[in-house]
Formats: sequence, C-alpha cells, structure tokens
Amino acid sequence: MTIDWTGVVTAVTGMISPAVTAALPIGGSILAIGVAWRLFKHFTR
Repeated sequence: MTIDWTGVVTAVTGMISPAVTAALPIGGSILAIGVAWRLFKHFTR
C-alpha cells in the first residue's frame, strides 16, 4: 500500500506560506520593541 502525499504537501505549503509572510513583520516588530525596551531600561538606570 502506497500513499501519495504530494497533494497534501502542496496544500499545506500553500496554506503556510501566506501565514509566515504575514507573521514575519509582526514578529520582527515585537522583537525590535523588546530590544529597544531593554536598551532603554539599561541606559536610564
């Protein structure tokens, strides 16, 4: 018995790609805010 996974992989990849594209700028912004906050706290002591 052989299972053909090409259709499943194509569908999952098609769904993940837009989600990752949308999530990267949000994650980058959160990371930048966190780093800026730590620098601010460090230099205002």
